[in-house]
Amino acid sequence: MQNNEIKRLVNLTIICKTKEKEKMLKLVQQKEGHLTNVIYGKGSCKRGTFAQVFGLDDDYKKAIITTLMYEENANSVIEELNTVYNFNKENTGIAFVVLVEGILF
Repeated sequence: MQNNEIKRLVNLTIICKTKEKEKMLKLVQQKEGHLTNVIYGKGSCKRGTFAQVFGLDDDYKKAIITTLMYEENANSVIEELNTVYNFNKENTGIAFVVLVEGILF
C-alpha cells in the first residue's frame, strides 16, 4: 500500500499596497497558488477635506489577493512575508489563512 499523504487546502489572503502587488503575485505563483484573484480597495486612512472636495487622491491604494494553495506552501508564504516584507510590523500588510474543508463543483 502506498503512503498517500493528505494535504490540507487553504485560502490565503494578502492585503498589501498596490505597488507591492506584482511581488506578491510572483510569490504566490512560486508557491503554487491556484485560482488567484486581485481586488483593489481604498485604505482606511482618511483623506483631507481639500482632497475630498476636489476629488484628488482617489486612487486605490490596496490590493487584496486571494488564492488557494496547500497549507505547507501558505505557511512558507506567511514566513516570507514576515521576514522579507516585514508584514509582522505595523502598516506594511496583512496576510491570513482560512482552512478550506471542501469544495463543491
